[in-house]
Amino acid sequence: SQVLPEWLKEYFSLMAINKLGVFKSPYRHQIQALELGFNEKDFVVATGTGSGKTECFLWPILAKLINEAKNNPKTWNQRAVRVIALYPMNALVTDQIGRLRRILGDEGGEYQKIFTQFAPNAGRFPQFGMYTGRTPYPGKHPETEKDKKLAKTLSHLTEMQDAEFQKILRKEGKYPAKKDLKAFVEGLLSEQKSARHRTDDSDAEMLTRFEMQRSAPDILVTNYSMLEYMLLRPIEQTIWNQTRKWLSVSSKNKLLFIIDEAHIYRGAAGAEVALLFERMMHYLGIDRNQVQFILTTASLPSEELESVQKFAQDLTNGDFEFPIILGEKQDYLLNTKKEIPEEAFRNADLDYEKDSKGNLLFLNQFWRSVDKSIPQWESLEQAQSWLYEHLLDYGIFQQLLHLCQGNALSLLELGEKLFPKLSLPDRLQAVNVMLDIAPLAAKGDNRLFSARLHMFFRGIKGLYACSNPNCEEGHHIGGIKL
Repeated sequence: SQVLPEWLKEYFSLMAINKLGVFKSPYRHQIQALELGFNEKDFVVATGTGSGKTECFLWPILAKLINEAKNNPKTWNQRAVRVIALYPMNALVTDQIGRLRRILGDEGGEYQKIFTQFAPNAGRFPQFGMYTGRTPYPGKHPETEKDKKLAKTLSHLTEMQDAEFQKILRKEGKYPAKKDLKAFVEGLLSEQKSARHRTDDSDAEMLTRFEMQRSAPDILVTNYSMLEYMLLRPIEQTIWNQTRKWLSVSSKNKLLFIIDEAHIYRGAAGAEVALLFERMMHYLGIDRNQVQFILTTASLPSEELESVQKFAQDLTNGDFEFPIILGEKQDYLLNTKKEIPEEAFRNADLDYEKDSKGNLLFLNQFWRSVDKSIPQWESLEQAQSWLYEHLLDYGIFQQLLHLCQGNALSLLELGEKLFPKLSLPDRLQAVNVMLDIAPLAAKGDNRLFSARLHMFFRGIKGLYACSNPNCEEGHHIGGIKL
């Protein structure tokens, strides 16, 4: 594996201490991704759901930005898109923006302090922007009425009376990462149009299209359709002109391209995206050597590495071998296997408030019903620490973690495998209890189990009412003839 410089290790250690998206005890595949990313290698991350794939490209992004700012401050001060993060859905774009807000625009400004410490001559901080159909707002020029409407929307945040709720929004990455959001809102209402859509040097986030069209963000988070539009329309040309200029300064300047959920781009969709990448490189006047690709997915067949290799090469127009990061599974099937009575699952009350107080009450009640010798916890942190140390003493939780490793299972399948002797309602009750408990097993930044649940809805097909009272094919439901 490639060796990381000591200063970069210290940089990430400080970020971990300040809880800025970096963990003190990362997975091996995350370190492997950081090493490859920092050394400008293309690679594929094909690990399971909940394995920390986001960090596998987020950490290389952070390393790329600080490396240029520290070692090449002259090129760093040139505005350009240095990273493009491509997502198939706007919901995933929003999720990534939330992460970037919590890191680059943390409320205490710790990231910018660390950035300045390692790159004292940088002159500016990294900035990111979301450029999708939801980004305010379309048009060739800012319009007074639309600016007023945007200012009114943002004012709901700046004038919020509930400080606790505002704190929650910041914690969840749902509050814009502006150094002074109120000043930005006042700028939108200014009589001078030049004062509108102005990005402060200390802003981590660019909120509007006009901000990004004036100065390209270092990190552009978008989707395939919008990227295609941006390459065609005149109004976004400033972004690409600045990027082209930065890329032309030195062949060492590379555009980092993140393709999340890469398996989406198979078949015809993949061919379109591959051609889009080729057009983009031609448009920017660069060849494949000046683009670095990181692909992530949980759905490519890890047992068919040749197929994954060919897929990555075809999608990115690469003619070289891609390192494929698969990760390693930990065996949770231990010798100690305490049992939990079925009655404990059956009697557990799942109708509780999912906050600290409610979680603590639920955990105390459940585990006291399992074993009276378990002490009553006075804080949620105490309970979580106990779970982290002792949850895998119980065979049923060992099985849960083993079954969920790298696999997606329906609740019905999980219930059938874990509780084959119980009735269907009792199975679902027991599985839900376990899925409420297991994610709470944590000690500091370390978690034993992360549950990610997806709900799927299928639209109703062919619902109709027959207008013929004599129709022989119809049937009655609730007084309606169908």
